[in-house]
Amino acid sequence: MKILSKFSIKQKIIYITLLVTISSIAIIFTADILNNLSRFRSDLINSRTLSTQLIAENCITTLVFDDKEGANVILKTLKEVPDVLGAFLFDAKGNEFAHYFRGEMIKYRPGTNISGNWFDGHLLYINKPVTYKNEKVGFINIVISTEILKHQNRKYLLTTIFTLIAILIGATLLAVWVQSFITKPILTLSRFADQISNSEEFTSRIKKTTNDEIGTLYDRFNFMLERIEKRENERDKAKKELEYERETLEVRVKERTEELKIALEKAEESDQLKSAFLANISHEIRTPMNAIIGFSEFLKDDTLPTARKEEFIEIIESSGNQLLNIINDIVEISKIEMGLIQRFEENVNILTMCEFLYKELSIIPNPEKVRFVFKKPEIDKLYFTVCDKTKLSQVLTNFITNAFKFTEHGTVEFGFEFNNDNIRFYVKDTGVGIDKKYHDAIFERFRRIEDKDQKVKSGSGLGLAISKAYVELMGGTIGVESEPWIGSTFFFTIPNIQSKTTKSEQDKSLKHSPLTEIDTTFLIAEDDDLNFKYLQFLLANYKVRIIRASNGQEAVEKALNDDSISLVLMDLKMPLMDGYEATRLIKEKKPKLPIIATTAYALSSDKEKALAAGCDAYVSKPIMKDELFENISMVRQLVKR
Repeated sequence: MKILSKFSIKQKIIYITLLVTISSIAIIFTADILNNLSRFRSDLINSRTLSTQLIAENCITTLVFDDKEGANVILKTLKEVPDVLGAFLFDAKGNEFAHYFRGEMIKYRPGTNISGNWFDGHLLYINKPVTYKNEKVGFINIVISTEILKHQNRKYLLTTIFTLIAILIGATLLAVWVQSFITKPILTLSRFADQISNSEEFTSRIKKTTNDEIGTLYDRFNFMLERIEKRENERDKAKKELEYERETLEVRVKERTEELKIALEKAEESDQLKSAFLANISHEIRTPMNAIIGFSEFLKDDTLPTARKEEFIEIIESSGNQLLNIINDIVEISKIEMGLIQRFEENVNILTMCEFLYKELSIIPNPEKVRFVFKKPEIDKLYFTVCDKTKLSQVLTNFITNAFKFTEHGTVEFGFEFNNDNIRFYVKDTGVGIDKKYHDAIFERFRRIEDKDQKVKSGSGLGLAISKAYVELMGGTIGVESEPWIGSTFFFTIPNIQSKTTKSEQDKSLKHSPLTEIDTTFLIAEDDDLNFKYLQFLLANYKVRIIRASNGQEAVEKALNDDSISLVLMDLKMPLMDGYEATRLIKEKKPKLPIIATTAYALSSDKEKALAAGCDAYVSKPIMKDELFENISMVRQLVKR
């Protein structure tokens, strides 16, 4: 390859073509020559063997009747065959019976009574037995010159050499002709490039004549000219703009200075907001942690009354939930900042979802101070729509919990209504209200509105920013109507995308079957011992036989081989094989086996990923007993249907 690098493309094409041609012809002609030389020898042997066989048959009577003179006459007929130098006829005992010589006398070789043929120097020997009535009466030995074979070989080799020379000449001419098709367009391109370089006329284009690699090279060259032309135009434009900038420099500097000043103020404000946010988050995390650690220390006191222990446990549980909500908000706002949130649409019964939220959140307010109301719309309407159920539920939960937080006395009401092609949700309270100047700011990230006349409320301050991002992701709008000390109404709308669910299916979805005592087998796929013991303890009061799998691979094997298993609690992060893959493999063979995901992955997208893998329900850690049992009851009801 280094040798070829010294030559031009034209020379390379010619040399490579000749090299390939010579190599191919050498292989083909070598094989043909060897084949023909072998064929010439074979033809000579076959033809002379046939002549020998005929002479042998004619000599039968002479051997049988001991007619030597007749045998000599028969052998002399071989003089008509020019390459036969001599012949010997032997009787059955091996004695010479008759012979024939063309010119000088030839000695026969020892062992001439052996049937066959062989070459000895420039002579070919052919021996044949003479038989009469299947009885051997003698042998005949014919000596043949191979000069005719040599003549044939020389003639064939000369013909082959002349043919090879002709082919090489033709290949050379063909290579020269072929290279012109390649080098000519390249030389044309080279001359065109020189022309462009000298004239700097980048508007010119070379004409494409072929659709092969050369044509592609022309296209890339023209594309390069387009880019250069564009840059030249941009440079000219930049020159004009620079001249204009020079003319208006003083005005532009003043305007730019004002812009930078505003940007600096915004940056400083953003830094202050983030610093305040971090300080607030630190406070909000340390507050429940202080309660958890402090009251956990108190629980170590064995003399503490049972009532006080139960009170402390409730405080620890409440603080743990508060800490979990803060962590979820931080993770979710981080995903929003990075643009990682996605919409996962499903068929949602809005009425059922709102009733569930009402039941779930009713335990938060003090009923003696705050009345919690869910305003149901007309019952004869179909309340199914297609949306992201998780995000819709989260937005309503954020609105309602905020209303509880800022309403010490009065009413908190929520509901929904249909408005043309949209659904409007609202949460109305009689709390402290919000000044109009803060109506937009409360939905901004890292914003937290605090009034010196109001008691500071706990929370990360991220709920409304997350809610706004969720609503906009679902294609809706969000807003607030509020006056200080009168109350607030937070509302949002989402598109009403009609589903294909029938009224009868809606009625079925409103029915819930409580979890009763079970006499069955559960498979718990959990690699963490403490989490497994916790689930085992939750199910201890029910007639459930528990089987454990410590990794995803073991879970698949046990689920597929044990038909007594009626439900699987699947951790999604396990060694050897994760819960997603394990769920897919189990569902391929047992699609009706209920699987509930139990995982520390607590983001909204994690739930959708688990359901997409085949899980029938999803429970995030820390696992709450009521939530777990409700999901167990739900998936078992689905199986019965």
